[in-house]
Amino acid sequence: MKFGNLVIETWEGDSTGHSGAINHFSLNTTDIDKAFEIIKAGKFELIDSNIQSIKTFWDNGIRYFNILGPNKEIIEFCQIL
Repeated sequence: MKFGNLVIETWEGDSTGHSGAINHFSLNTTDIDKAFEIIKAGKFELIDSNIQSIKTFWDNGIRYFNILGPNKEIIEFCQIL
């Protein structure tokens, strides 16, 4: 779902193996490079060592990276191109 700059993405699929945890959720950003820089400087558990991309998502693709949340759910930071 998208409204302005707010995007809510849900994923039905793989379980994390933890009760009540979801597989992942996505947070949209307008500057993925800056978001990656901030996350790398913090004490977060990065899943991706680099920013990834998928050219077939949305109209012009996405750039994204993932970290692990407190229940081992994946938190995705995504820029829609």
